Amino acid sequence: MSTVPTDWFRIQAERGLQPFLILEGASQDNAQQALHELEEAPDYAPLFAFIPALREALPVSPMLVRVTSSSPIVSWFLSEDRFSRLGLFLASNHDTESAAKLFAGRLFLKNEVDSHVLCRWHDPQVLCDCMMLSEGSIFPFVVQGFSSVLMHGHVADCMDAWTVCDIPERNVRWNETLPFAFMEALHEVRETRLLDWHIATLRGGVRQTVDTISTNKHGCDVRIFPRQSHAAVSQEEREAAQAELRALEAKYGITDQQDLFEARRLKTERRTTDMDALLHCQATPAHTRNI
Repeated sequence: MSTVPTDWFRIQAERGLQPFLILEGASQDNAQQALHELEEAPDYAPLFAFIPALREALPVSPMLVRVTSSSPIVSWFLSEDRFSRLGLFLASNHDTESAAKLFAGRLFLKNEVDSHVLCRWHDPQVLCDCMMLSEGSIFPFVVQGFSSVLMHGHVADCMDAWTVCDIPERNVRWNETLPFAFMEALHEVRETRLLDWHIATLRGGVRQTVDTISTNKHGCDVRIFPRQSHAAVSQEEREAAQAELRALEAKYGITDQQDLFEARRLKTERRTTDMDALLHCQATPAHTRNI
């Protein structure tokens, strides 16, 4: 286990808190069976079980799993590289069922027409971006009721970095009603950051930081461990890249953003005009990530 998770587990034990791992349930068939194959009697709760309108989707529900630092599930989670985007660690003084019920109530709220919103709050990519937005107290709104969150940030300002967020024991102010316009703003921010990362990678502007960054977001203490970053990207660069991506999408019918980035990378690095042959040989699966 890497240093950051090891230290996080140790600190939670010293605080007398119970660590949990929240896992994406739609990433593989029969995720619950997979847990039983890893541990003889795993202690877990599917989050959709606490939302009556979502119980029909239990097979693909995110799951809250009670773990320790030595749990086979934790070893699997880290060794299989699942931490990069498919789960995060939480610490709480609740039992498994109470913690899952609390988290489900924060994650899947009803909108104005009484339908549940399936935003991927349990996805570290989404949570990292929530923390970095200036408007609203979105992050503590999601995690209020827990004492610490450990995630592996992959977008936003903590690209490829372990991020720890410690939440004060006293209540942090948060919005009682989820601002649904925020989701559209979040999507736009994420798309821009992904585009900037793509542009910076192609021009060789990615660099590795060596210092841990400590900051405070919405009343929570946040530490971002060594990460990757890149220089600023201009609006002119974004517009030029977007024009190329739109042209590739129109000509080749590529709709997935990551596949479009890969096609543009191949075109740029190979400097070829025979994109038909190139894309045929370098076909990549879609990795659409909805929020």
